Amino acid sequence: MRYYDMLYGEWEPHDFIEKIIHTKEMVRLRNITQSVVPNSLEMRGPIPSRFQHGMGVCFLATIVLARNPSLSEYEKLLPIASFLHDAGSPPFSHLSEPFLKEITGYDGESFLGEILDGSETEKVLKEYGVATEDVVKMVTGNMKPVSEVLHGSLDIDNLDNVGRFAHATGLSIPHFNAKYIAAMFRLSSVDGWHFLDTTPRGNVHEHTTKNWQRARRIVYESIYTAPHLNLIIMLQRAVELAYVNGELVKDFFFLDDYAAMMYLGMCNLGTVHLLKNALRWNWYDEILSLEYTTDAPEKLKKLSDFWSERTRVADMLAKKLQISRHHVCAMISRGTDYRKITIPFVTPSGRHRYDTSSDAPIYRVKIYMPSTVKASKELIKDLVMQEIT
Repeated sequence: MRYYDMLYGEWEPHDFIEKIIHTKEMVRLRNITQSVVPNSLEMRGPIPSRFQHGMGVCFLATIVLARNPSLSEYEKLLPIASFLHDAGSPPFSHLSEPFLKEITGYDGESFLGEILDGSETEKVLKEYGVATEDVVKMVTGNMKPVSEVLHGSLDIDNLDNVGRFAHATGLSIPHFNAKYIAAMFRLSSVDGWHFLDTTPRGNVHEHTTKNWQRARRIVYESIYTAPHLNLIIMLQRAVELAYVNGELVKDFFFLDDYAAMMYLGMCNLGTVHLLKNALRWNWYDEILSLEYTTDAPEKLKKLSDFWSERTRVADMLAKKLQISRHHVCAMISRGTDYRKITIPFVTPSGRHRYDTSSDAPIYRVKIYMPSTVKASKELIKDLVMQEIT
């Protein structure tokens, strides 16, 4: 079959990829967006699906293989793992992962094994002599060094992810050529994965991969702004309340975005209230916004590691202000807006260059409430500061 991609144009996937395309697991993946917010809630949608993103990463994997003949034994495994790398995503992707972890012990990558177990896709893998366990190892980064091209600082997953999201949302970003960067990946016994920089001055980093880093920052900044973030936090609180009320079960994580919204629509009143308002674009107002980098309080750094801390802070505010739990949404996060590239750039003469930029995380604390709630912003800030410092 011929596949048309919004970034790379027409290309012809291998027959084993085509067979996987037709499985019901891939039908599910076409209904899980690359964003954590379903397209029916998005103002700037439609956002590409994780199926489309997986096909893009698969395409880049074929470029990497073409430049690395020594990887011939991975000629099926790497494209398949690249295509399936997000197939374990729960509905709403990263937003639901904390609860997936609590209920099943898996994250979105390792849950792939559960999705594939006994599936139509697994039958295709067996037909082509590819073990499900090896696909999961490649996706989770446990088949080093080869898996690092899919699970590293700048990998083919991130290459496609940034470009695809920016293209779909109309963001103005510095130009970078994902196909060109993918063609620079080389694996050797001496340097491991590196970029073979054949430009005359050996400065491809400044002109190509630096642009990817800048583009990534722009994409992440757009995610952390209104109204996209308002939607994320409301949907996050809706899922959170369903979990703490004991309404989420393992089967929930096998659903796609749309089936999951129907599921949430039958949960507790707080979850239903948040979901209905998100669907109608009745976004909650941002009441408080704090950002820290190198000056982040140590307590905040620790709190950002646990999803339950944002729940605790939101519930504390609801109790102090004497309002319903679903009228307070909290965000406590550690963002990786900027990513340092850890693999070296090597010229044909053997000269090595490394990325020396900083990748300090951004710690964010945000509080959202509906406009109908009248509360002192100064009081809310004081209460939150007592919790994070």
